Amino acid sequence: MLRCSGLRVSLAANLKALKRSTLNRGKFDQTVATVPAAHYADARSLKQHLQHLLNISRFRQRLIHGGAVLDDAATVASLTDVELVVLPFSTDSDVRKFIHEALHGQVAEVEEMLQENCDPNVFDVRGYTALMYASCTGHVEMVQLLLEAMADPDLPAVITGETALFGAALRGKEEAVQVLLQAGACVNATSTNGVTALMNASHRGRVKVVRLLVAAEADTNLAAKNGATALTNAALARKMETMQLLLDAEADSRRAVPRCVGLCTLFLFLISCEIFFSALTFMAGASMHQRLVATIGILATSLCVGGRVQVLCRSYVPWLAFASLTRAARRSRVCSRRFRPPSTL
Repeated sequence: MLRCSGLRVSLAANLKALKRSTLNRGKFDQTVATVPAAHYADARSLKQHLQHLLNISRFRQRLIHGGAVLDDAATVASLTDVELVVLPFSTDSDVRKFIHEALHGQVAEVEEMLQENCDPNVFDVRGYTALMYASCTGHVEMVQLLLEAMADPDLPAVITGETALFGAALRGKEEAVQVLLQAGACVNATSTNGVTALMNASHRGRVKVVRLLVAAEADTNLAAKNGATALTNAALARKMETMQLLLDAEADSRRAVPRCVGLCTLFLFLISCEIFFSALTFMAGASMHQRLVATIGILATSLCVGGRVQVLCRSYVPWLAFASLTRAARRSRVCSRRFRPPSTL
């Protein structure tokens, strides 16, 4: 057995102060805790207490008494002295199997692999962790197990930069979101594109998740790299209840105009201008038939471009106007129920 720390734990009748372990001439023989034996029914509960004290996962702990390793179900109430050994993570773990079992909620299999010192923060070939998969599928018991194994809830994915909270929020797994938030997950973590979990939940209209994130003090006015906010996503997806919830949480409707809408409009305008001037140059030396064909092409292109701009305006502007009206009504203490979303979109 590899002894990485060899910390000693003394069990007594009374609770005493915790003593930190220190190196002394290369030997590890220091008392790390003195705890009341009657408070712990088995070795597992003692390991959980030591995890809280030492910030070491219980799955990496081995309690030794009389030269033998104690099982998690072993009784420790009658013991007076045990030795704690902290094991490193195994490099021979089957990462693919570990991720697969976590994805499908196989708690017993995952716990067995954790007991074999599998790293809970290991990435698969796609750059995701077991906690990310368990969160997006909503396996709450699995999420709790991985968090107990000290899986990092704020660990970003390799490519996207999304944390475990993103997948749970996107798919509306409110129980998983609540467990992650209780574990201290950063509610305002951003991906590589500047997207937050609140933006994902708002786009899908996950009202319960949005309410949880807002209650956890999520910033409703953070903007992604394209300029979109959570209110923008809710407006574009026509999620009225989500919009009202964000507005009640002081979301700024003036910041809800994404740069992408303006850029798309400008891009389409430049294309139409380029086609128009190219057609004028062509018609300068063209025959009557060629001019007629070019004119029809210009009209068709103009209608196409104008239609796309009109679609952008019709699908976005009315909902943004509704958000502004609702916000103004709330500020002036006018019942927001008088306002209704546009019926023709």
